[in-house]
Amino acid sequence: MVCFHRVSAPVKVSALLGTCVCAAVLSGSGCGLAAGAMSPQRIVTTQDASGAVILWDATPYVQRLARDGTTMHDGLAQIKAAAIRIFVKQAPALARLRHHLRVVVSFVQSGAPDPRYQTRSFGIKTIMTVEGNISSHMRFPKNWTAELSRGIPPPGVKIEMASDLPFPTQ
Repeated sequence: MVCFHRVSAPVKVSALLGTCVCAAVLSGSGCGLAAGAMSPQRIVTTQDASGAVILWDATPYVQRLARDGTTMHDGLAQIKAAAIRIFVKQAPALARLRHHLRVVVSFVQSGAPDPRYQTRSFGIKTIMTVEGNISSHMRFPKNWTAELSRGIPPPGVKIEMASDLPFPTQ
C-alpha cells in the first residue's frame, strides 16, 4: 500500500505514523516479495516539511526474526540493512520531487511481555530512522552492499537508533 499526503505545514512524522501504519496493518496490504523472503512489506510513502518520508512497518520482519531466535544485535543489523536497501531503492524516484529522504522503521508491539518490565506492552515502537539528502543525479558506490555487510552505510546516509528490539541480547 502506498499513500501520498500533501502537507502544507510542518507535520510530525509520528502523527502520520499511527494513521498510515495502522491503515496498512488493518488493510493487510503491502508491497515487496513473498513473506518468506524477509522483504520489507508494509511501506507507506508520505512527506513532511523536510522532504520525503517512508514509513516502514517492520512488524512481520521483527516477528520472523524473533521466531527464528535472532539476537537483538543481529536483528538490528538485519533491519538496518533492509532499511538502507529501502532508502537506496526509493531515493532516485523520490529525488525528482524532494531533496531529503527519511525512512522511519517501526513495529507494532504485540502485547508479548516486555523483559525489562515483566508486563505486556502494546503500541507502535520506532526502531530507527535512516536519512540523507537525495538528488536525481545521485549514485551509490558499486560496493555499497559489501560495505553494508561490514556495518558501513553508503556515503551520506545517516542512521539514528531509537530503541531496541524485544529480543535476547545474547
